[in-house]
Amino acid sequence: MEAEEKVLLEKRKRNMKIYPIHRMLTFDLLFYYAVKFLFLNQIKGFAPENIVIASACWGLFRVLFQVPITTYIDKFGNKKSIITADILQAIGTIILMLSGNMQMLILANLFGGIGYAMKEVAETGIL
Repeated sequence: MEAEEKVLLEKRKRNMKIYPIHRMLTFDLLFYYAVKFLFLNQIKGFAPENIVIASACWGLFRVLFQVPITTYIDKFGNKKSIITADILQAIGTIILMLSGNMQMLILANLFGGIGYAMKEVAETGIL
């Protein structure tokens, strides 16, 4: 093996070791959706149909931004893209917590959807 191949192999092994920790600390969507729905309905007073519409926007944003996200990842690399994705998800969560109307809720889902889609694409490239 050449020196470059050994370095790449070591980096890949290190990435495989820290990947489960990264997944554990980021999103468990099944738990997240239940808490998000209850928070928005019980605490913020959003109607269930508005929560469902905003959640549908989250999926729509993931699809619409797939090509720009891939371009971004190609330009800046997987590691920086995952960091950017985590920041976008954090911004989306903060907006979600502070939201008082439907527009803010959709904006929160915009940031969250873009961040989740970016992380989903970039994580596979790092392993």
